[in-house]
Amino acid sequence: MFIDGKWAKSENGAFYEVTNPATGEVVGTVADATANDVKKAIDAAYRVYQSDVVVEGCRPN
Repeated sequence: MFIDGKWAKSENGAFYEVTNPATGEVVGTVADATANDVKKAIDAAYRVYQSDVVVEGCRPN
């Protein structure tokens, strides 16, 4: 997961497999975020939104 400008593991360290639906082949793994991980991501996004930081394409004109 990418939270607050840094790569982070999920709070519980869990992952799950991502499969290609056409073949069933495992194509990767992703962090299995907890509710607290989601809250951290939302809080970080809100802080940036409220700041004067401009990220091209992420803020309405």
